[in-house]
Amino acid sequence: MHFILEKYGKGELKAEELLDYYTEHYDEYVKNDLILNFSGFRKNLEKNYYQDGYDYLESFKGFEGYKILGVEIHFAEEIDKGYIFNGQIDLLLEDENGDLIICDHKSKKKFASKKELKEYTRQLYLYSFYVKKHYGKFPKKLIFNLFRGEGFLIQEFNEDDYNEAVTWFTNSVSEIEDE
Repeated sequence: MHFILEKYGKGELKAEELLDYYTEHYDEYVKNDLILNFSGFRKNLEKNYYQDGYDYLESFKGFEGYKILGVEIHFAEEIDKGYIFNGQIDLLLEDENGDLIICDHKSKKKFASKKELKEYTRQLYLYSFYVKKHYGKFPKKLIFNLFRGEGFLIQEFNEDDYNEAVTWFTNSVSEIEDE
């Protein structure tokens, strides 16, 4: 799905071509079974994952109302104390007001808890460092594209949460160095 959405974002495939590409190339790209093993319970989830992707692409209309500024943006930026953060922004969008939006594609159906959502959102806040440095402003929104389930989960950018994410990153790296 990441690869297909990347091809769309780069203009290599049109929205109406994505489903055909998915069905024609699925076996080429998905080589491993998606098996859940848990305390003697075993279930192959591949059909579920395939169908979720199929359903998403069947109704995919593109990122209407947004201009795509970047796709799969790889970066390495010094955030603090010489610590380098390596990241890859799946999709950087601009809305009709000129506001920037970071979009991260996730194969999750939903987040299990608010705590899990907060932990995942740190990643997008750290990506915001790159956006601010290269575009001169923070993104207005952070979006998770939960393509197997809930669709777009949109959060307004919050500078306090951004600062907390940077502090978390710096502290985490310091702790690792100290060990």
